[in-house]
Amino acid sequence: MKADVMQGIVHALAYNFQIVNMAVSCPSPVMIADRMAKRGRCNYVAMFGDESENSDNGSGIEKDLIQLNNQLSYISKPLETVRFNA
Repeated sequence: MKADVMQGIVHALAYNFQIVNMAVSCPSPVMIADRMAKRGRCNYVAMFGDESENSDNGSGIEKDLIQLNNQLSYISKPLETVRFNA
């Protein structure tokens, strides 16, 4: 892919945020991913507190990713088909 084509794609994505009517500082998929990551982190902290899995605090609690996804996701829940903004 040529640099001009890539630049055009990134430029178009900067206008795709849909909340404002002008360009944003970075492409909307990056901004949305950042907001979703913050939302996921907030859900995790609300459920388990602010201690990190990788910290050396001696708690020894290992989180099961599949179980966490089942508990915290909208899959098979009433909000599954509801659109929301990150």
